[in-house]
Amino acid sequence: MHYLFDFDRAVRNFLVKKLFAIGADFYLHPFSVPGSPFFPMCFFFSRSSLQRGSTEMTIGNSNCNNTKVLGVNVVGIARAPRGEGNEAIALVTPFNTRSLTDADAFSLGLGLSLFHLLKKAQWLAKDIIWVAVDTEFGFHSGVSAWLRS
Repeated sequence: MHYLFDFDRAVRNFLVKKLFAIGADFYLHPFSVPGSPFFPMCFFFSRSSLQRGSTEMTIGNSNCNNTKVLGVNVVGIARAPRGEGNEAIALVTPFNTRSLTDADAFSLGLGLSLFHLLKKAQWLAKDIIWVAVDTEFGFHSGVSAWLRS
């Protein structure tokens, strides 16, 4: 029997459960990645003509489709007991759920352990933000999307 397993969701659920268990604030940060690159035939066909259904138009539609693909970052926030909430240190851990390697799993575990350790530190005066960046579309796209928002 073949079971379909949504590995993307399983990794994110695991991280969210761990962040909840240690008492950190957390959220999922969906971000969009720019669609397909420029296709010259998009100049000649309007959206309405692309959806009429001929073979050429369908090929043009797949290349002109500028839909955005979503990636999802997991963000945990540890509030500093001595801080005012206006300064933070960001820790970034990349992972790719489509091809999770041992190195990705190790870096996620290390990042989560460090975040948990710093969450318990009473001497902190700055908040700690841990961003587990979805690198399926490249490391920089997930980090820059999080920084923009």
